Amino acid sequence: MKRVLPIILLLMFVLAGCGTSESEIGTIAEYEDTKAELLKADFFTTDDGREMIRVYVRYTNDNSNDMYMLESFAVKAYQNEKELVDSTDINDDILSVPLIQSVKNGESLEGTYVFELRDTSSVEVQVCTPTADEISLAKNEYTCE
Repeated sequence: MKRVLPIILLLMFVLAGCGTSESEIGTIAEYEDTKAELLKADFFTTDDGREMIRVYVRYTNDNSNDMYMLESFAVKAYQNEKELVDSTDINDDILSVPLIQSVKNGESLEGTYVFELRDTSSVEVQVCTPTADEISLAKNEYTCE
């Protein structure tokens, strides 16, 4: 019994560690005093017949400098683990606000990112660091209804 108890305790410790080793990623990304929250998404068809998803993101700047949503985070979308083509056009009226609009300290704005769909499966959207390694900070899944 003396040998069994340490083994049981060790197994409990290892299993508990497995559950907490990967932290769950929510819908709010925080990076260098800025935040990006994944909100709703809508699906639409362009005039030329392409199926698209428009993802709404609320950006908040808590940095002492004016910041831009587009430079603070990388936003990516995936279907069946394959990255979707980013069709966001900063000069197009598809956007609710320009992603290159300056945001002052303590202010928020809502912008959109647009991606071309591959099929009708669910879409996972990730908000990543704007660095070369693009670490995922937030994610959400959207399904076409």
